[in-house]
Amino acid sequence: MLSSHERAQIKSKISMQASVCFVGKEGLTENVIKSIGQALDAREGIKISLLQNCDIDVKEFANVICESLNADIVGMVGRKVIIYRYNPNATKHLLDN
Repeated sequence: MLSSHERAQIKSKISMQASVCFVGKEGLTENVIKSIGQALDAREGIKISLLQNCDIDVKEFANVICESLNADIVGMVGRKVIIYRYNPNATKHLLDN
């Protein structure tokens, strides 16, 4: 569980970056979960965009993806979700100063 200070710190670093993953009409599939997991391993924090033709609700999507990948929701703005998962093997961490 992240503190509000940690969430704000992560959100400020990721919010201006481009989305890493786009979820479209296929919705939440195993391949989408796998690619999001790989992106989290590489970056720790990512932004995901749900396209207009995606039928799943943004809050429902964020909860399902975070439960299946053991990640934390940092923030949701419109149809964009920022999630974070600590990677002990990373050389540089998002929460390092």
